[in-house]
Amino acid sequence: MNQFIARKYFLNKLFHIFHYLFFFLIIVFPIFFILGPAPTEISCVLLSLFGIFIFLTKKEYKKINIFFIVLLLFYVSINISSILSNEKYEAFSRSLISIRLIFMIISIHYILIYFKKYFKYLIYVIIASFVFIYVDDIFQFYFGVDFFGFPKQNHRLSGPFGDELIPGTFLLRYGLIVIVVALMNVNKNIYYLSFILLSLLQLFGVMITGEKASSILCILLLLLFSFATNKLKQSLFFVIIICFVFISMFIYLSNKNEMYFDRIMTETTRTLGISSERDFFDSEHGVMFLTSMHIAKDNPIFGIGLKNYRVVCADEKYSKISSLVVSERCSTHPHNYYMELLAETGLLGFLLFITLLFLLFKDLLKKYLRKKNNILLGLIITLFVIFWPLSFTFSLFTNFNIIWISYFIALTYSISDKKFYA
Repeated sequence: MNQFIARKYFLNKLFHIFHYLFFFLIIVFPIFFILGPAPTEISCVLLSLFGIFIFLTKKEYKKINIFFIVLLLFYVSINISSILSNEKYEAFSRSLISIRLIFMIISIHYILIYFKKYFKYLIYVIIASFVFIYVDDIFQFYFGVDFFGFPKQNHRLSGPFGDELIPGTFLLRYGLIVIVVALMNVNKNIYYLSFILLSLLQLFGVMITGEKASSILCILLLLLFSFATNKLKQSLFFVIIICFVFISMFIYLSNKNEMYFDRIMTETTRTLGISSERDFFDSEHGVMFLTSMHIAKDNPIFGIGLKNYRVVCADEKYSKISSLVVSERCSTHPHNYYMELLAETGLLGFLLFITLLFLLFKDLLKKYLRKKNNILLGLIITLFVIFWPLSFTFSLFTNFNIIWISYFIALTYSISDKKFYA
């Protein structure tokens, strides 16, 4: 009997230690995103394995809801698309392992609820990571290299990400959380002024990276939060300030670097097809959107399989698409999540994904209206901006990106849980 008790005590102690180890992985995830795909992938796998353990031993399967069912259906649908695809290895290399993301979300949710009183340490890491990237980018902008010696690439900053030009995306995705936390202890008399100053600082940090989409999405992010938390007059005043400062920053950056002006004006004009002789589908991104729609029309139900756009777009029949830049229709992905879904997962995968987003935001907004937590609101708005349909994006199913998005979903879902406040 004593041996049984001793063994049980040892297993409980070991299980508790594992909780701390996985909590550590969760709070340093923002740092892993800076370090690169390898540590991010390893952490994802470890958290996924722990998620499977939690799912089975804690009987999480008894809590299965409509969102989880639709998520499983989406997983099944993308694997059916892989079976039907021409390049099965390419497709299955993404679709099969996507199951790990479901268990990673379960794991993060369970651990954050378990260690809810230590959640502040995750916030500290997010703030520290944000400030580091922000300062590193400013240093690279003015001195040509960042703290680690990585050079800027003419009109684009890389920060510590090396060849990955994503510092603006990093600042965009974590910025609103930092702003919300910074405002929590601000005196009511200077709250609105503080919000404006912090917003302008974030906008400047994103703009100097030269990431066009991130700069526009940053404005959307800040405007949505302003309208959600301030009075209408204050929000309209904020719109005027943001527009004025955006134009001023653009003029300043253009004078500082001619390549910046060329990227923002010349490339944007070309990318959007803004010309009396052209329209959007005569642009680099537009022709990829058009090609995606043609591919979806030819493969309406299940699409062509993940990572197959890069192969199928080169098909001779798509060279006859009505676009002045049809020769530029091929890329690794269509640069828009929804076009990518239509082409590679078909109407079935597309509709299941839209249903997932609807269920997710419906549930999150319902819980926010109950609790009125601004950190939760910041995460909801950030997720909304990530999935904003009128945007040029990375590939949705690139491991690094989908893990990052899943991590945000897990954080938001955890903070919205009533157990988090119990």
